[in-house]
Amino acid sequence: MSLISYESRLIGEFSDVRGVDWSPDGQYLAIASNRGGQYDIWVIALDGSAEWQVTNDSAVDVGPAWSPDGSQIAFSSSRSGNFDIWRTNEDGSEATQLTFSPANEGEQRWSPDGSRLVFTSYEPLISDVWVLYLE
Repeated sequence: MSLISYESRLIGEFSDVRGVDWSPDGQYLAIASNRGGQYDIWVIALDGSAEWQVTNDSAVDVGPAWSPDGSQIAFSSSRSGNFDIWRTNEDGSEATQLTFSPANEGEQRWSPDGSRLVFTSYEPLISDVWVLYLE
């Protein structure tokens, strides 16, 4: 007899997923996918009622992380040539680069109060953890 009971179902048709995160209210998922032929961030409602593309450019956008208040999504992007941390409003407006480093940054996560982002920075043979204080 199993003590664990669960139900699973497919949420949208996405290819080569490179990160997923829950919205704070648990109603949406932010997904990084190669859907459409380039890596972008998408949002999909769990009940299937809505979905929209958050980023749309030729760069690679991966690793979405939803802010605690649900208004922004942080992600790692190759828009500047290497991977830096960016953030955008949940509708895709006002994309802003947050890090400017020759290293590759990623694996970003918000602090519980939304005032900071923790992320990793990678260089050959070196990786570090950084905290970015947001305004």
